[in-house]
Order: sequence, then C-alpha cells, then structure tokens
Amino acid sequence: GGGGMSARGLSEGIFSGFAGYLTVYHNNLFGKGQMLNAGIEATPKKGGRGITVVRPQVNVRYHDPWVGFGPTRTTRTISIESASNNMKATHGVLSNPDETGAPDITAPGLSEISVQRFSHTLEHSRPLLNGWNGTVSVGFNRNSVLDNDGNLTLFDAYGAPVTFSGTKHDTSLTTQLRFTYGGPNAAQLVLSAEQALPVQPQWLNYTRTFAKARRSFNLFNSSVLPGPMQLVLSSKGGNVIGDLPPYDAFSIGGTASVRGYNDGAIGAGRKFVVGSAEARLPFTTALTGCLFFDYGSDLHSGSNVLGDPAGTRGKPGSGFSYGVAGIFESGRIPFRFDYARNDQGSGRFHFSLSRDFN
Repeated sequence: GGGGMSARGLSEGIFSGFAGYLTVYHNNLFGKGQMLNAGIEATPKKGGRGITVVRPQVNVRYHDPWVGFGPTRTTRTISIESASNNMKATHGVLSNPDETGAPDITAPGLSEISVQRFSHTLEHSRPLLNGWNGTVSVGFNRNSVLDNDGNLTLFDAYGAPVTFSGTKHDTSLTTQLRFTYGGPNAAQLVLSAEQALPVQPQWLNYTRTFAKARRSFNLFNSSVLPGPMQLVLSSKGGNVIGDLPPYDAFSIGGTASVRGYNDGAIGAGRKFVVGSAEARLPFTTALTGCLFFDYGSDLHSGSNVLGDPAGTRGKPGSGFSYGVAGIFESGRIPFRFDYARNDQGSGRFHFSLSRDFN
C-alpha cells in the first residue's frame, strides 16, 4: 500500500493543486499475476462562499492479465470508480460577463461547476491479427453536476441546463466495442462505438462513435543529423446520435486538441474533427525541433448541444493554429514544449510529457 500527496487540478486556494491519496494494492492476488488496486483521493478546493470543499474519490480496480490461461490471451478488468471532473472546457464562465449580459458569476456556487461521475465497468480485451487489439466492455454510469460548494445543481451560471434528464442524475447502461491498431512508421488507429441502452425510460439512449489516426513519414536523411526528418499526420473525430448531456459534448481547443487555444475555447459539439500536420527535425539524439499546424471544428453542431454552452459563450466553432515545439528526451520520459498562435491572434504555451501532442 501507499499514500502521499500529488499535484492535480491547479486552482485557487492555499492547498489548490494538491491531492492527498491512499492506495492499497496487491500485484499477484491469486498467484497468477492478477492485480487489485483500491484507493481514495481527496483534493481540497475553495468553494463559492470562501469555504474549503473536499470531495473524496474512491477507486477499486481488479485486473486479470490472462483469463484462465486460454489460447486467446484475453484480459479482464473490473473497476468501480468515482471521479470529479472540472467543466471549464464546456461550461467555463466568461472573463467579462458585464459586456455579454451574463449573470453575476461571483454569486456563490456559480463560478465553477464540475461533473461527479460514478461508474462500474466490466471489460475484456484480447489481441487480434496483424497488430490489432479488440476490447468489449459493459458499464453502469451515474453522473451529477455539482456547484462550487459541492451541492447538486441543474443549471450553469447562464441559466442553461447541465443534465440531459433534467433531474439531479443522468443514468446510463452502456456497451462499448473498441479496436486499436499499432504498426510500422508509428502508425496508430483507434475505432470505437458506444451504445447506451435505455433499460429504464429515464435512462440515456445514445450512440457515440470515435476515430483517431496517426502516422509518420520519413522525408529525408542526412549524415549530419542523428535521424530522418519526419512528417507526422494525425486526426481524430467523433459523433453522438441521441441523448447527449452537455458535459459530454466534444470539447475542441487546448493541449490535446488545437494548440494556441485554452481547453474548449473553440467549441463544444455533437460532432467534431481535429487534424494536425507536424514536421520534426532531430538536432541531437535527445532534442527534436517541430513546426506544426492544427485545425479543429465542431462541424456546426454546437447549437445542437442542450443549452448551447459554446454559443452562449461566444465560441467560434472552428479555428486553427501554427507554432513551434521542442521535444527533449532524457531517459524514459519525453518532455514536450509547444508555443502556438491561433487565428484570433493570441499565443499560448503548452507542456506535456509525451512526444505526441494528442
């Protein structure tokens, strides 16, 4: 077991950004490599009335890396998880509410809301042919929206609904099928489809699809460089048909989307597409320089999200950026620094622990 403190979710307050956690684990539960992890985490957060709110999150996960030692090498994962996610990307308030006619966001509880998620998931995964892997899962989900003080709320700072059901909880029973591929030239492909089953009349009913692709191409080699200059192309997109809680809309903009924008600053929609082209030139074995161009769009679907959170906040719905990046690799962990300017004329720095930005 173990415990300690970590940095997470930087916000306001003397303890903001710190999370206390306690974890108990066993890495060989039944003598065949099965792993069991159980943990609790609490993050102090300053509430709307100046009080400190602590929301404990509990997670239990059991993983069997090889079910029954069968020929298909199937893995099984059973998890029970509670998580609190900030909704700034989709429901953040504007910095100049007086000019937009927005309500007084300094009112207690309205300046920042979050979605509290509870999920119970059963997942099976196995390798397929030629670099493909398949995963099927079933999950029960119960989500609610909390205000700054940890109280359940049905509306955001602009009076728009934040749950699809109009009640304190959105409930769903989902099945998901996902295929992933990894191949030469850093090729990656992810295809997933999720279906919510309306077992009860008030439960959500939707179909959610998602795709992501990436591949690199060697442009030329030079004897003075430690490796080839590369062009890396990546894209991703998704679509939701049916019931869509506004907190689950596709968020566009940010470090893992279109750089040069804050998280979610381009829009939030039922549909989306994001693409990037990046040229990489290795200066040394440890340092690589990059030039990139990003583009993202909600495909004019932002107004179809309940409450139109993007339109209310004046988000453009599409945008692009360009910039430079440096990748420093020391040991096993790469450090990536990006600077991008967007089509609105503003610039932004991004930092991540990955060679690829999304």
